[in-house]
Amino acid sequence: MAAVVSKIMRNRDLTAVAHKVEVIAAFRTTLGLPGRLGSRLQPNHPADHLAGTAASTLDGLTLGVGDAVIGVNLAPDNIDTATRSRRKPAC
Repeated sequence: MAAVVSKIMRNRDLTAVAHKVEVIAAFRTTLGLPGRLGSRLQPNHPADHLAGTAASTLDGLTLGVGDAVIGVNLAPDNIDTATRSRRKPAC
């Protein structure tokens, strides 16, 4: 039912309805409260060099990004790369 209603609404209507709905995260956070802004930091390196990923992470944190989530997506999709990235110190 909600999908049908949202299909016939204009962007202005959707914005007005969304403004009235309050969504607050429930687990030890203030995300969703009025006046709060959360950002996501997603450091990546084309060759998955850990030093490059660490440099990108530090760069983002110095700019104040990553207060909500820091997520790393590794290029190869295998267990060895994931374990190596979790165990090896970045710098």
